[in-house]
Amino acid sequence: MKIFINRKIVEGPWGGGNKFVKALFKNAAELGHQVVNTLDSDIDIIHIHDVHSDSLGVDANVCLRYKHEHNPSVKIVHRVNDMDLGRYGAVPWRDNAYIHFSEYFDASIFVSDWTKQFFLNKGWKGRNNHVATNGIDKEIFYPSEKIKNDKINIVTHHWSANEGKGFAIYEKIDDFVKTNPKFVLTYIGRDRGTFKNSVVVSPIHGHELGRELAKHDVYISASEYENCPNHILESLACKIPTYACLEGGASVGLVGKDHVFKNWDHLKEILYSRDYVMNNYDPPSWREAITEYCKIYEKILGA
Repeated sequence: MKIFINRKIVEGPWGGGNKFVKALFKNAAELGHQVVNTLDSDIDIIHIHDVHSDSLGVDANVCLRYKHEHNPSVKIVHRVNDMDLGRYGAVPWRDNAYIHFSEYFDASIFVSDWTKQFFLNKGWKGRNNHVATNGIDKEIFYPSEKIKNDKINIVTHHWSANEGKGFAIYEKIDDFVKTNPKFVLTYIGRDRGTFKNSVVVSPIHGHELGRELAKHDVYISASEYENCPNHILESLACKIPTYACLEGGASVGLVGKDHVFKNWDHLKEILYSRDYVMNNYDPPSWREAITEYCKIYEKILGA
């Protein structure tokens, strides 16, 4: 297969979507397929990473024009992942755009059952719908020796400083560690400058991130409305007991019902208990995830 993806790779610390793009280029090629960023005449699959255009790619309208004017046999597949999902409240345009375009694409691949159900409830127009989860680079994210400081070392990491990423809870943990010196919070990523008592590590990626993450004893995600969050998958791959908030979207299914906190008081109980049990979910490798995507592409081409 020759696969066009309407998103270019970004080097350095970036969000989970960029990790998927890099994984698709690498693993699809190793599986015998070709992935390109140019709309050549012989494209088999157009993979829509984002319906909108920016400096990293072309928008969905360009892809639809290519299909109708140059290559009617091409199949357009939309990976449904990064959208507002209600997180920004008054800015639902991304969700609405995804719903609008869904009826013009040949298929949609949702990154979790939770994301699929979210859009079906909002009036999704696409009919050929699939689910395929994100993967993880297990050469980067794996268990490692913990910090030896007789403390409970809490960690979380995000590349966005959006309020929906859980800063209300992280700031409460920041206050909590001040009066509970047996606990330490490390925040990795783009913060909002509000942490006073925690260790803040500027955005890092690759092996440096894997090494830093795996040192810690417990992972907290207070991020809301997540689709198939890479930060959760990375924590689970490092074998860190991982807890997510009740409003965490697909995070809840990944960590399991025994690792969900309802609010700050509930999370405090969990922290005080020091009874942190490892989660059951073992994330797939990127090779496994991209293999599943290629199987779906082939199924769509054969339909």
